[in-house]
This record gives sequence, C-alpha cells and structure tokens, in this order.
Amino acid sequence: MKTGGNVAETTHKILIVDDESKILAVAKKILADERYQLFTASDVDEAMAVLGYKGPISVVLSDNHMPAMRGTEFFKKIKVLFPGTVRILMTAHYDSQLIEDVVNTGEAYRYLKKPLDFKMVKQVIEAGI
Repeated sequence: MKTGGNVAETTHKILIVDDESKILAVAKKILADERYQLFTASDVDEAMAVLGYKGPISVVLSDNHMPAMRGTEFFKKIKVLFPGTVRILMTAHYDSQLIEDVVNTGEAYRYLKKPLDFKMVKQVIEAGI
C-alpha cells in the first residue's frame, strides 16, 4: 500500500498481453504510473504464468488476434480461474458480433480498438478498477 496524504492507495497489477513487442513497449512506457505495477506477456502461456505467480492481477488487457489462442478464449479461462480480474479486449480486427458476444457474456469488461488511444486506455483501466 502506498499513502498519499491521509488516503491509502493500493498499487494495482496490470497485465498487457500482445504478440507485438512494439505495442507492449509503448504500453509499458505510456501506462507507467505509481498506482500500477505493469506486467507484459507476448502469448497466452506467458500470461497464464504471470496470472498464477504474480496475482492477483486487477486488469488484463489482451489482444484478440494472437498465434496460439484468441483473446476471447483466453478470457473464458480467466473468467473461471480468476473471476475478480477485469478483462479488456484489444483488437484491430473489428467484428461487431464477436465484440457484442464477448462483452455481453461477461468475458470482457470493455473493448478497445487498435490503434490504441492510451489516454482512453488509462480511463478504461481506472473505470475497471
């Protein structure tokens, strides 16, 4: 716990999952904030390891189009194993039915379209927390 004045603030753990290393680097740089402890993963296996060893994780932002597993399938696993983790889907490939399904079934809290507006990403993380 960190304190600011008389108000105690919790450091929230944020995990960003994307197979594009450039996105992970930019996200880590832009989202750097004393209120967050940021972790990155380039695939689902690495992300599951972070969730298992570094948890509890407050928010997971994941790309949908990754080589081994779609973000939507990954979120189904997280929903069961780590139900308290907020899940935010990121994708450059818009599919309205997919987005509607993943949000309405509770696998994702929000959907963000790439290219990412990191100011909005911060707002969505704060709202999710």
